[in-house]
Amino acid sequence: MATEFELIAGFAERFVTPDSVRVGIGDDGAVVEPGAFDVVSMDTMVEEVHFRRRFSSAEDVGWKLTASNLSDIGAMGAVPGPLFVSMALASPPDEEWVNGFCAGVQQAVDQLTANPQQVTVVGGDMTSTRGPVVVTMTILGSLKGTQPVLRSTASSGETIVVSSLPGCSAAGLEVLRAGREQEEPLEKLVQAHLRPRPPLVLGRELALQSMPSAMIDTSDGLIQDLSHILEASSVGATIDLSGLEIPAPLLVAEQEGLGSVRDWILGGGEDYCLVMTVPTGHVDALQRYATRHGQRPIIIGTTCDARQGVEVIGPAGEMVDEFSAGFEHFETL
Repeated sequence: MATEFELIAGFAERFVTPDSVRVGIGDDGAVVEPGAFDVVSMDTMVEEVHFRRRFSSAEDVGWKLTASNLSDIGAMGAVPGPLFVSMALASPPDEEWVNGFCAGVQQAVDQLTANPQQVTVVGGDMTSTRGPVVVTMTILGSLKGTQPVLRSTASSGETIVVSSLPGCSAAGLEVLRAGREQEEPLEKLVQAHLRPRPPLVLGRELALQSMPSAMIDTSDGLIQDLSHILEASSVGATIDLSGLEIPAPLLVAEQEGLGSVRDWILGGGEDYCLVMTVPTGHVDALQRYATRHGQRPIIIGTTCDARQGVEVIGPAGEMVDEFSAGFEHFETL
């Protein structure tokens, strides 16, 4: 059985201390370079709430937790930096699971970041629990002289753009629940759920060009996350999804009775694409930037006066009065 300190030593061996951190794993606290970081974000995943072992490997959990943290940093227009990981594990700890989790973290950093040497685990905490596994990650980021892109800075009359169409992750979860993850093309939805790929570099590039007026990532669902911008900025919106090109795997999943394309797009979370409000004069340039970074940006609506509220037109051109609002943590307990 591995001890707490042996598990911590495993983290220290795997994750090298980056240049921006003076002291990493091994002391009571990490020591970072003064003024190096000005953005902090944190995310937690709880077994049987955010992941299930029958669906997700330890590597999948490590990847997804890292991706969600990276996504928040990208949505702020920042560059990611060091990571801190807290783990509450059953006793005795499953060393193989911990090693797999670490491997997933490293895979996500290597594949999603532009400078993986600077995005590495430098500290955290480890404890035992009689309950489910709980893993928390904190990430530091740097704006490097640019202004953060907030939720509260949208204006009426702007274009609403998503970096790619959401919904595949939520559909992927339904495929897993149905036990059909090996079927083509449904397995592509499963991959979107287990291994999301947030457009981290794109968020930073757009912020450098001051293109979005406000920005957020879709962690809890398109309408719910967009509503955070609308409420913080005191604006309304008209959303029009009619005529959109729906990915074939989503259509197949709907045809197979696994759920509704409309609900997945509007209310499904964990795609981690970017939702942005963009002044009209920046839309064409933004689309070019996004395409250059492998995204398929889509115009889905416009902001308006707050008194007009939120109007949603669905994929089939129908007015949507009721829809899945998105993930709400405490409704699942």
